Amino acid sequence: METFADIIGLWPNTAVFASDIGTTASNGRAMKRLNSVPAKYFLAIVQGAARREIAGVTYERLSMCAAHSAPGIDQSQHTEVSHG
Repeated sequence: METFADIIGLWPNTAVFASDIGTTASNGRAMKRLNSVPAKYFLAIVQGAARREIAGVTYERLSMCAAHSAPGIDQSQHTEVSHG
């Protein structure tokens, strides 16, 4: 589960995912196709996954997906900054 599309794919289908998070099936399909989910849906996604007993869908996982899908960010150039 490295992408939003991976996470959405854990649901029975995209329409069920969309219903669980309180949006339209069309929006759910767009989220999967674009590999992008607005942060305002993160709570509903985590809660929906818990109701369906879908393991591993956490705020941390969603934020990691968001970081990796952010436009203009080249993850291959990412370096850790030490605050030590």
